[in-house]
Amino acid sequence: MATNAQIEEIVSEAYKKYKNKLIRETSIVLIDKSYIEDCIQEAFIVFQKKLLETDGILENSYGFLKTVARNIAVNYNREKIKYIATDDFSKVPDRNTDNQSEEEQKSEALALLYEIMDDISPRARSAIICHHALNRSLSQTACIIGSSESATQKLMYRTIKTIRQTYKEKIGE
Repeated sequence: MATNAQIEEIVSEAYKKYKNKLIRETSIVLIDKSYIEDCIQEAFIVFQKKLLETDGILENSYGFLKTVARNIAVNYNREKIKYIATDDFSKVPDRNTDNQSEEEQKSEALALLYEIMDDISPRARSAIICHHALNRSLSQTACIIGSSESATQKLMYRTIKTIRQTYKEKIGE
């Protein structure tokens, strides 16, 4: 069993070794570049907690940190994006919207869209967010998710089709 001091040493060494790589990886995904350092710090906090749970044993430290940092960045972006609902997502499910402001309707539509996005794969969600919300090119998006451009384009097309279909089902069309 690893002691707290040993785990802190492992985290410190990993921080020195992987910090710059993680900054490069995370900066591709983040909207607000001033949040990069906070994102990396949060990733290392999660890393330390994971090491405490596993008695200091983790097979792929960089892979774990990279995944955690990306997830934190995507979640941060998600909080920052106010309106990505398009005309396809402007209807609110099973509600009387006569007494609601346009802002409240958009808010409910966006909440439903987020609910649907939670059900798709992390890879597909990352592709959609990177390309459509963060305005990354297809080649940048493909690089981020680790796929070819054609495979990424197919993934996004199928995912958007699924999102639209699920949304329409939920609002009762």
